[in-house]
Amino acid sequence: YPYEMKATEKPRPYETESANMLCALELLAELKVEKNIVCVLPITENKVNGHGFVDGDVITSLSGKTIEVTNTDAEGRLILADALTMAQKLGATRVIDMATLTGACVRALGSTYTGIFSNDDSFYLPFLGASKATKEQIWRLPVDEYFHSELKCSKVADIINSKTLGGNASLAAAFLEEFIEEGTQWILAQPGDNNDADGLAGEQLDGGGDLGAGHDLLVVIVVGGSHHLAEAGLKLVGTAVGDVLDHHQQRQNDGDEEAKDDQANANLGASAEIVSHEILPLFI
Repeated sequence: YPYEMKATEKPRPYETESANMLCALELLAELKVEKNIVCVLPITENKVNGHGFVDGDVITSLSGKTIEVTNTDAEGRLILADALTMAQKLGATRVIDMATLTGACVRALGSTYTGIFSNDDSFYLPFLGASKATKEQIWRLPVDEYFHSELKCSKVADIINSKTLGGNASLAAAFLEEFIEEGTQWILAQPGDNNDADGLAGEQLDGGGDLGAGHDLLVVIVVGGSHHLAEAGLKLVGTAVGDVLDHHQQRQNDGDEEAKDDQANANLGASAEIVSHEILPLFI
């Protein structure tokens, strides 16, 4: 496994969430959703060379906040921090962040549920409703001042990137929340390191690769508007998204783009009514 830092015969879960974001973005494009959506994918290679960071290094993030590296294996959150900052620099005021950060979620919740963290109940509750409509299994976990305080123990930087502590999933979430600006609504979906799981973590194809999951949930949130997901609306939009998924597969099979686009648009009807124009970015 040359240059594979975390070698595995299974599909690498660290790539799955970025693929999920791209799939959700493609579905939103097919739905012709007239909303401002930013998709930020921090993509980098995890290779060994003489310029790699080591324990004790201090990194200045895009936000200007400094980070002491206390665990080189907690590297993914370092690029995610800059992605959060970039999304907000682009004008995002509402963020859905999907990332495989630790194995702590799968140890706490098993392989079916995805851990959810949020700084705003008014943003989280419609997300919960959308998950029920699309049959995604999620569970909210705590992220509060206790976990933030555990990160602020460095003598040379604003925060550290990791610490040996019970509740590591919440600690990772607190690290990312350090880069959420005041007034920004935020949700983190943390599936855990298991590609054999159902639910948001995805399920594996027989021939390798990962189907992923969570596309319907993300699309329902954006199409419905996070403050306008009444129960009837959820059912309508969920059905519409399912129709578009079916349409997308059929279009791949037979190449009949124009006819299938017409059918998808006809199926949408009032369920895809645009109710607001808030910026709601989706990113890994």
